[in-house]
Amino acid sequence: MSDDIPRVDWRVAEATGRRLVRPGPVLDAVSRDRLVASLRAAARRAVALGEDAAGIAACGDSLELVVDRPGWVRANTLLAAGLLEPLYRESGAVTPRGAVAAAALGAEVGGVLAVLAGRVLGQFDPFTPPGRLYLVAPSIVEVERALGVVPRDFRLWVCLHEQTHRLQFTAAPWLARHLSGMVAELVLSDDDRGVPDVLKDLVRRPRGLGPRTIDEVFRSPAQQSLFARANAVMALLEGHADIMMDRAGAGAIPTLGTIRECFERRRSTTMLASRLGRLLGLDRKLAQYREGAAFCAAVIERVGVEGLNAVWTSAERLPSPDEIGHPEAWVARVLG
Repeated sequence: MSDDIPRVDWRVAEATGRRLVRPGPVLDAVSRDRLVASLRAAARRAVALGEDAAGIAACGDSLELVVDRPGWVRANTLLAAGLLEPLYRESGAVTPRGAVAAAALGAEVGGVLAVLAGRVLGQFDPFTPPGRLYLVAPSIVEVERALGVVPRDFRLWVCLHEQTHRLQFTAAPWLARHLSGMVAELVLSDDDRGVPDVLKDLVRRPRGLGPRTIDEVFRSPAQQSLFARANAVMALLEGHADIMMDRAGAGAIPTLGTIRECFERRRSTTMLASRLGRLLGLDRKLAQYREGAAFCAAVIERVGVEGLNAVWTSAERLPSPDEIGHPEAWVARVLG
């Protein structure tokens, strides 16, 4: 990697994202305090409910942080920098040309984060010890108002999804290292296209300046194979969380059926009907939810939740891209 190929200037990315992001609903001080207290209480309650549904015991501590949209942008620039900066080779001092290019790429990253910050309700970060749960308060309020659902029920439902992610990484303490290793392998797997090239393609897709599909970003056979494996893992994580949030909420959320119906309708519209959603890859994200949920439901039907939990015991027991669509093949291979 020559010393004039840019890194991302993460300070510019954060500043740009915070400047461009929509603030969301305006609440008075009393309403904000009540919202924060409600979300924190829901997050605590969701742990025990999730444990019972998933058959996984939470161990250790995690931080539960209620943030606004600029706060989510900051958290994700720090997360991305922590994951990607170590992948750069030593390239000496940054040249003036490199600094300008890094700032430009940082601005593009920040623009993408600003868009995503208005769509994300919650996020579990397993890469920052001891694990951090982010609840994006303005986005949660905005969506619950748009759907016309009971706020207390909706907030617990969102927290059940995110706390299920916490349980996944509790059950599989190796999983965070496995995922970060896949990220490293993915962006370094083609000697002709280093980290900056892949990042440029990823962040420019929403602006129509780069590849039209995510598959075009990762061009080599090695990258495409690894991306398929990573996509299968993400489908498992999101589908499992979707299944468990409803199992856990069945006896605890009176309006669960209404919430799921309204949310699915909105999620399909947001991720599929919007051109921006397709360019951001949200259609693939929706497919991950649905394919992963179908996989988990089929495995549970055959071998129960305890049988499904074998998936957390080692990387070798994660479903392959083919097995996500054929859960019976996973059951045969892993459970005999």
